[in-house]
Amino acid sequence: MASKKFLTDERPELAAQWHPDLNAGLLPTEVGLSDRRKVWWLGACAHSWQATTVARCGGRGCPVCAGKSVIAGENDLETQCPTVASQWHPSLNGPSKPSDFTRKSNVKAWWLCPEGHSYEARIGERVRGEETKPGSRACPICSRANHSAKLASNSAKTSAESSSK
Repeated sequence: MASKKFLTDERPELAAQWHPDLNAGLLPTEVGLSDRRKVWWLGACAHSWQATTVARCGGRGCPVCAGKSVIAGENDLETQCPTVASQWHPSLNGPSKPSDFTRKSNVKAWWLCPEGHSYEARIGERVRGEETKPGSRACPICSRANHSAKLASNSAKTSAESSSK
């Protein structure tokens, strides 16, 4: 029969993240790699969180650093992406605030563009859009108007070139 593989023997880098105070006397020398009870971890990032040993051995790390858990003032939308957060609709999102979500959130929210248009979009998509094209027109109404204006301008330019020939 195979002997149990303990965390300290097989994954010392994870055992080093064992929270020293919150595991009620349980030690990493007593926990196997396939253990499914939730225990406390303390990352190099100084965040504490609960996860199973199986999840940690499978590659899961700190949920705050991964953008899966929010700490207001640290990894929230308002702190990390103030330009996007400034367009958070003041009333259509109910009691939710930009500080309640991470920049990677897949939640749909209402936005208010500088021109006064309200529209709905996923938080992460708004952030990616702002990162790839800073100052871009995320508002679909402004984007359509901008696109129509470019088409009209190109059409006028083509007509002018045709009539000068």
